[in-house]
Amino acid sequence: ELTEKEIRVKLCTGRDRNSVEMATRMFNLFTNQFFVIEDGVARFNPTTTELFLNPTLTPEILGAFKRVHREYTPVILDTCPELFEYLGNQVVVNFELKYGVTTSIESLHEKVREILDPLVRQKLLALSCSGFSSDLKPVDAYGIPIDKASGIRWDTAEEGGSLSETLYIGDSVGDESATRATAYAACVGNAKEGFKEIIRGLGGHVSDYCYIEGVVDTIEQIVFNRKPKLVAS
Repeated sequence: ELTEKEIRVKLCTGRDRNSVEMATRMFNLFTNQFFVIEDGVARFNPTTTELFLNPTLTPEILGAFKRVHREYTPVILDTCPELFEYLGNQVVVNFELKYGVTTSIESLHEKVREILDPLVRQKLLALSCSGFSSDLKPVDAYGIPIDKASGIRWDTAEEGGSLSETLYIGDSVGDESATRATAYAACVGNAKEGFKEIIRGLGGHVSDYCYIEGVVDTIEQIVFNRKPKLVAS
């Protein structure tokens, strides 16, 4: 329905190109357009398979991430056996909890921070904890982290459109910068409570529904101005 009304549906994710290609096919978004992947580090077109890295990335930063893979990742995984590295990304590095692990990601994130402190102090990378994973992100030439907000701005500049007419739907604190970059913000019902408070503070919509149902509910109410359709139990 959104496509029929010529309203663009974009994905902005921390995941890799393969995950985006699968999602676009699943949700019938396999159209000739670019999506923001790896937290703003790259734009990927599943139709043409074109991938472009964020132009603010410098050779020095890319070299630092090669060092992370070569020197630091083995140390992190040895120190924190509860974590595994999410594979498939071009640049961004994500360490996620193994299935069944009860240790908090926040406590493991602090261990990761200690190991990577030399690179952080040199402003070669930035660290964040999404509530689901410990994330290593590149920075630009000024030491400012490349994130989903910068990715959205880059994509909008390339393809047109207006952030003043954009709705962003997220589920974790990793989406905060993007929700602040767009005019309208929302989150699904399974979002972390802290992120829900951020959305409420922005005057956004907090859905009562989880996952994809929360996305549909948000679109129904915010875009189409229709009452939510309750699902029978």
